[in-house]
Amino acid sequence: MIRWIVCFCLFTLCSEIVGQSTIFGPKGGLTIGLQAWDGIQRQPLFSYHGALYIEGYKEEASTALFAQVGLHSRGSSERIFFINGSSATARRQSFQFNNASATFGAKKRINTTGSSHPYYSFGVRLEYTLSTNLDESSEYAGYFPVEVYVNKWNYGATFSFGYEFPFSEFVGGMVEASISPDLSHQYQQPGGIGVISPITGRGVILREQQIRNITFELSVGFRFLHKVVYLEN
Repeated sequence: MIRWIVCFCLFTLCSEIVGQSTIFGPKGGLTIGLQAWDGIQRQPLFSYHGALYIEGYKEEASTALFAQVGLHSRGSSERIFFINGSSATARRQSFQFNNASATFGAKKRINTTGSSHPYYSFGVRLEYTLSTNLDESSEYAGYFPVEVYVNKWNYGATFSFGYEFPFSEFVGGMVEASISPDLSHQYQQPGGIGVISPITGRGVILREQQIRNITFELSVGFRFLHKVVYLEN
C-alpha cells in the first residue's frame, strides 16, 4: 500500500512540475552506509550514488517541490577475524544493498536575494533492492545476512542541506549533504536459527535480526533551467 501511495504522489507531483518553469539535472557522490545489528553499530560502508532530479522554479520564490530518482548503495561493513587452530586471519566484509530510489518532497531556500542560495529540503522515499553482494559470505549464511530474508521494498525519509550557485543564466551547480534513515527494515531474519560462528568455530543460536539502513551522502551536481515564458496576445 505504501508504494502505491508514493507512486501516485510522484505522478501527481511530476504532472504539476512539468507545466511550469523547472530546474533539472544530475547529481552524485560519496555514500556512507550504516547499520546496527542486535543493537551493535557496524562499521561504515563506503560507496557511491547517482541521481536525476527535477524541481519547480519561480523567480524570487523561496520554496519548491521536487522529485528525484537514483541508484544508492545501503549497508555496512565489518572487519572479521577468523580463528583456525592456533592461527587467525582477518578480512573486511561488506554487506551491500543496491537500491533504486524514488523521492519526492519540498525544498526551502534560506536566502532568496542574490544568485547563490543555501537551502534545506525534506522528502519521503520509496526503494526497491535490485541486488546485493550477500553471496560473498554465503559460507556463513545465517550468521551473516542471506538473500532470502532481504526485504525488497523499503521506505524512509531524506533530510538535505545544500548550496546552489550559477555558472550562467541557465546553468548552475550545487553541493549537498543528506541523511536518509529508513523507517522499514531492509533485513528481517527470525530467531532460533543454529549456525557455526566463523569467529569462534562453535555453534550458536541466533536471535531475531532486524536491520534498518541509515545513509549519509555527499553530492555535487549540475542545475539546468528550463524557463517557460507566457506571452500575451
